Amino acid sequence: MEPLTVLSVCTGNICRSPLSEYLLRNALDGEHFRIASAGTHAVIHGSVPDQQVKIAQELGLYGIVEHKPHQVTADDIRDADVILTATLRHRRRVVRTVPLAANRTFTMQEFAHLIPHVSETELMELLSMRDRPMRAASLAVHHMRGIVPQPAGEDSYDIADPYGENAKAYRRSAEQLVEAHSTIIEFLKKVEGYAVKLDAARSLPPKEAEAILLSARLRSNTAPTLGRAISIGREPVRTPGRHSFSLPDTDGTKNNQRRISTPRSADAPRATRGKHRRYAK
Repeated sequence: MEPLTVLSVCTGNICRSPLSEYLLRNALDGEHFRIASAGTHAVIHGSVPDQQVKIAQELGLYGIVEHKPHQVTADDIRDADVILTATLRHRRRVVRTVPLAANRTFTMQEFAHLIPHVSETELMELLSMRDRPMRAASLAVHHMRGIVPQPAGEDSYDIADPYGENAKAYRRSAEQLVEAHSTIIEFLKKVEGYAVKLDAARSLPPKEAEAILLSARLRSNTAPTLGRAISIGREPVRTPGRHSFSLPDTDGTKNNQRRISTPRSADAPRATRGKHRRYAK
């Protein structure tokens, strides 16, 4: 089965998109995903700022210190199955470069906002109809555009740029990004699970394949709507009706909760803690 290529894009490729890249690398299976990042104005020969390195290491992402900025190219965009940008401005830049990429280019916040509205029934249908089933991830989310209202606020789909700002700005930006990626990772793992089953079914005798497909379809018809959960680097912290994400404060104080208001239904699936594997860039 051909892997899903995910490209994260910001401006300099030294703050937001590297954190996105290494979060995805750390959580997703390298056999089924190819992860990269780039910048619209990459700081060539630059490095990830110390504040961002510190936050990444708190999340267990030690490989980020080796990150080398890369200028996004038209080939990068054409080769990517899902493109996650830090802001709407970056999304417009990507689409202007390769207009055909519009259906698979989203801001990080936008992708996370649309995911909970994707029905598993539709996801299963898209997976079973495609030669490259993993690409159903972007198509299913794209179908929610124009149906799901955008959150209030002109910059509601943007991850704040912390570059040149103080430590608190870096943490606010990281909290936005990690919250979005917890939803994205959960969804991509779900797509991977279905795609692997469908791929295996194609090599089985007809009766066995039919049983696998029927089981998957029954599950998709009875499963709850995809929900959000924080499962990166630590045990999830849950509060009634909303999720919390906690990082040590800039003064080193622990257990300082920064609340991120993310409504969830009572029957939303619980977060699972799988083995995170790191792959070299």
